[in-house]
Amino acid sequence: MISSLFTVSPGHVSANGLGAITTHPSPAGLAAHVGAAGANHIAAPFAAQVGNHGATPHRGAGRMSPESALTGLMRRVLDELDYGVVIVDAQGEVALINRTARSEHTSAGLTGLAVGDRLIAGTPLETAELLSAVRDAATLSRRSLVRLGTGMRHCIAVVPLNSDTTVVDPNGGQALLLFGRRQVCAPISIAFFARTFGLTPTETQVLEALCQGDPPARIAARNCVAVSTVRTQLTAIRAKTQTGSLRELVRQVSTLPPIVCLSFGDATH
Repeated sequence: MISSLFTVSPGHVSANGLGAITTHPSPAGLAAHVGAAGANHIAAPFAAQVGNHGATPHRGAGRMSPESALTGLMRRVLDELDYGVVIVDAQGEVALINRTARSEHTSAGLTGLAVGDRLIAGTPLETAELLSAVRDAATLSRRSLVRLGTGMRHCIAVVPLNSDTTVVDPNGGQALLLFGRRQVCAPISIAFFARTFGLTPTETQVLEALCQGDPPARIAARNCVAVSTVRTQLTAIRAKTQTGSLRELVRQVSTLPPIVCLSFGDATH
């Protein structure tokens, strides 16, 4: 469905804060999935909220078409995810980047990632491997996992976005690049979790450090307190979250919804 909503086309520049992406709504994109009546029913409530986020105004009217409204809505959804998302064509040219991908692409082993650019990895060999995976996904509907960088290497899933993954498309469709997460949970998700269970600011800091893999002794040293103090705080956190062990606590945090804060600020909104 996503591939039908983000069709690359020259001459139409959006203004959605995601970069100068050129798109137009696919003529049969939304209708093929939900039908004309369903498209209007889905998109109408969101048209006023989406505003001009990458949507192409309806020709001859002040309103957006249902396809355009849903396209803008989908971009906003992608920006909320704590996963880097990039959509490219068969040649590796970038058509769409979400907020997380723009902020993490360097650590993911990619350079100069912008709409209209061709994918470039850290080395020529890695670039060739990535472009080969993209080409196979877009033309042959093959899924793959590419590892980039050195040390703690970053994994990127390359997924076909063709409407029919059983058909070989020699002309090439589109592919989705999905970045692996670099941490157990985003700070914004931990903040929501802490507020939900009534954790104090200190307990929240201890929980964040625990989810980053720090043992109680390291947390205590960083906070200049005794290890017994940290253990008491962890006991309080477990009691408030009703978890039976630290392992269960970390597992619960690691399965939180992958959201980010669009303002990169206050987590209370």
